[in-house]
Amino acid sequence: MTELLPALMFLAFTLLILASYPIAFTIGGTALGFGLAAFGFGFFDLLPLRIWGLMTNFTLITVPLFIFMGATLERSGLAQYLLETMGLISLPTMLHRGYHREVAAGVICRPAHWGSPPPSIVLVLVGDILGVSVGDLFLAALIPGMSLAGMYLLYLLYLSLLFPHKMPPIPLKERAAIGSRALGLKLLTSLPPVLILMIVVLGSIFLGIAAPTEAAAVSASGTVLLTILKHRFNLKMLREVMKSTPGSPVWFSSSWWARRPSV
Repeated sequence: MTELLPALMFLAFTLLILASYPIAFTIGGTALGFGLAAFGFGFFDLLPLRIWGLMTNFTLITVPLFIFMGATLERSGLAQYLLETMGLISLPTMLHRGYHREVAAGVICRPAHWGSPPPSIVLVLVGDILGVSVGDLFLAALIPGMSLAGMYLLYLLYLSLLFPHKMPPIPLKERAAIGSRALGLKLLTSLPPVLILMIVVLGSIFLGIAAPTEAAAVSASGTVLLTILKHRFNLKMLREVMKSTPGSPVWFSSSWWARRPSV
């Protein structure tokens, strides 16, 4: 029966995910339940050591820092502004313009499942679990990640050319009303700061100038500075970001589940 526990644990984990249970409680609850079934109450003697090991792990600090960066972009409104600037790819806008629901949802959701294009929280967890350099993983994932993105762009181009009713273009009158000069000015004022920040963060990791944790700290600080320069920084926004960052326990429970004693 013990030999079947790993397969049963994976099956229970998958079913709970499909049942829309919160991911953090699903991962932690599955590990606790099957650990108790395999080792009895002695399993709980391992938990303090495991939790302490995670709390003192310097590499995992990278994860909440990246979460802080994303939360800052979201709560300050810069994320929505950038999405609109980079092509109006927000879901309501695409649906309003007549995009098929499947295409619109796929454009937004699919990149989140790639997992490999750096900076990636998944790669940070994998590097910590396997004891591999996170910087090396980021560098190794660059070409596969860009390849996936390129193939996805080619597929979208194929859809737009052969099935234009699924991805209707912006009407000519509306494009003429925007003006190329105004659009170019908007791009120049919104995209370069974020692109420079990403290049500095990833470049420092790839060139070995900074560790992933240090680069993540730079990205979090740079995002706050960007919100200040864009006049979107306020204490209410900062409090919301600080509350949402530690309230994302997926990184903790994921590493806990992956580092559980083998059954």
